[in-house]
Amino acid sequence: MKKNSFIKMIQIFSDVYDKTLEKNVLDIYFDIFDEIPDKDVDEIIKYCLKYCKFFPKPVDVFEAYENIDKLEVLK
Repeated sequence: MKKNSFIKMIQIFSDVYDKTLEKNVLDIYFDIFDEIPDKDVDEIIKYCLKYCKFFPKPVDVFEAYENIDKLEVLK
């Protein structure tokens, strides 16, 4: 995931869940999400907003990433 996509995702999560993350945590998130393609970010955001009760942890984002194909079939 490129920086612009990362910033977009985190900003939406921050706004919706009314939470901000410290810089060191943002750095960890950014590094771990490196393998996620930019083309999937919008669907990950939608998934997390629909299914996460709290600010998404990395495991929530990866669960969304892994389930994108399943969601597409249901549409």
